[in-house]
Amino acid sequence: MSERKKILSIAIDNDLLKRLKDLSKEKELSVSKLVTQLIEEALYLEENVFSDEIYKNIDWLSNEWKDKLQVLFTKVLDTTPDPIWIKDLNLRFVYVNQAFAELFEHKKEEIIGKNDIEFLPPDVAKQCIYSDMQALEKRESSHSVEIVEKDGRKLYFDVIKTPLFDRLGRPIAILGISRDITQFVEAKEELERKNQEISEAYKKLKEIYNIDAVTGVATKNRFLKNLENMYEKAEHGEKIILLLFDIDNFKYINEVYGAKFGDAVLSKVAEMVKRFMETFDAEFSVGRLGDDLFGIAIRKDIDEQILIENLKDVISSIKLSTKKYSSFFSPKATYIATGIYKQANKEIDFEELISTLEINLEKLKYVDRKDSKILDLKKDISKYAINDVEMEKLLDEAINKGEIFPFLQPIVNLTTNERIGYELLSKIKDKKGKYIEAERFIHLAFRTGHIALIDQIVLKTVKEELYPELKNSNYVIFLNLSPFTLYKVENIGNTIAQDILSIKDKTVFEISEADVLRNIKDLRDIKRSFDLHFAIDSFGTGSSAIKDLIELGEEDIISYIKLSKSLTENLKKYPWKRKFIKSIKSISDELGIKVIAKNIENPDDLEVIKELGIEFAQGDYIEKSEMFIPDKNKEKIFR
Repeated sequence: MSERKKILSIAIDNDLLKRLKDLSKEKELSVSKLVTQLIEEALYLEENVFSDEIYKNIDWLSNEWKDKLQVLFTKVLDTTPDPIWIKDLNLRFVYVNQAFAELFEHKKEEIIGKNDIEFLPPDVAKQCIYSDMQALEKRESSHSVEIVEKDGRKLYFDVIKTPLFDRLGRPIAILGISRDITQFVEAKEELERKNQEISEAYKKLKEIYNIDAVTGVATKNRFLKNLENMYEKAEHGEKIILLLFDIDNFKYINEVYGAKFGDAVLSKVAEMVKRFMETFDAEFSVGRLGDDLFGIAIRKDIDEQILIENLKDVISSIKLSTKKYSSFFSPKATYIATGIYKQANKEIDFEELISTLEINLEKLKYVDRKDSKILDLKKDISKYAINDVEMEKLLDEAINKGEIFPFLQPIVNLTTNERIGYELLSKIKDKKGKYIEAERFIHLAFRTGHIALIDQIVLKTVKEELYPELKNSNYVIFLNLSPFTLYKVENIGNTIAQDILSIKDKTVFEISEADVLRNIKDLRDIKRSFDLHFAIDSFGTGSSAIKDLIELGEEDIISYIKLSKSLTENLKKYPWKRKFIKSIKSISDELGIKVIAKNIENPDDLEVIKELGIEFAQGDYIEKSEMFIPDKNKEKIFR
């Protein structure tokens, strides 16, 4: 008992002794009995802390220091900024450190002997008692976050409560240690608030990205999403109309009246079209798909031609003051539409579908010279002898059987009569086993969604069969990929992108006039990022102007232009063609662009091409003529 008296003299100072006397009266216990009870429950520290092996058999540690260590231990607890306390099994406080007392703005002696309910706010007391009971019942530490309100501010504490046991394994007290994590919680809340603000800003930015800044209608990406959602919600057999239109002579409008006036035209067209579409009791979307190209999708069974005629009236009713010329301008447009019917378990690649409509819109505008067309993707008859229905069956069979046959058409230097490379084309067989070449089925491949598969076959052929033979030669391959395949090069992780980049040093990628002009920025970015070589295919069909050729040359985007068949056939009969080709050749030389005459099919056209100074040519006559040096390695190059 003598040792315990020493501890008592350390643990109880005069102030605490006075408080114990008051408490003994309140509890109807004698001071000695109360102290004995407290000692039994609270002075486990002597048994558990100072019985540690570190304090045994240390001869040099004096008895005086052994006594002082207990005082120092208490002082250490009082100097830590973390609140620490000990409760008995009745959840009364038998010890608190200075940080705990200051937190609740009480003196230690005002807390000792009390429970949570006697001096804590009810809501705080409730959560404290609950976590105490958890620790005691589970006989293991409990971990919780407890909130204390002080001076109108919420303080957050990370609390660990641990039951303490005597040497016989009986619980005698519960130890609580807490750490103020208010700053951490507030920082976390501030971070969450900032994240929320960033999220809201991102949503607004996304909205801006989804809305065209000039016209206020959907961007191409948003329009595609709207169209996909519309199709997904449609019931089986329900009709959706997809309509594209572009403003006629828009380049001329910008050149004559200025870009600001051009933007005003686009904005007014979008506003009027959107207002007109709102008159239908149906889901719809209007989007700007290119510079002057718009798209409309509407989920309603109406006649496509009637929709087009109404849109013509709407757009022609627009009158904008030119100011500069004291007159009014009224825009005109070219339209193409198709009906889409929802089919169960059938997905549609709407990006390819839009590309198909764009191709047909260009042909309608510059070749057919008409202002509108309804395109039936299943029944539209091509200009060729075999109609699309039969051709589609042949194409399906060829793809299923793996009978798409790539072949090489030589491109020759007309000065040296030597081959500089080849264009890789494709062909399939008809029912009689005769070959049908690419120009006769390629447009159908676009419309039926097969073009992506054909592109993959062509890419595989170049990568696996041609490139290994060509990489050490002077030849190059001219490859005509669809735009939506070619532009996948920007997604470097994509397999198609990797295939394209693996053959780029021996390949010239062909792209149509319309796609070049519509995507100059994209082509410029691809050229700068990946150093691909491009050729304009079928130049001179009507989409481009000399000014466009100059711009492309100055931007160093195009390495070659290939003159279209419409320019290179019957050259002796049409003087204007010869003058136009001569002008193109002169400008191309200045810009460092090489000119190739394609589709040369007779000696007369070849003769004129040579007279005009065109250096390169390809076509059936070039391939079959004996006047050009044959390629002895062709069979080896392409097996």
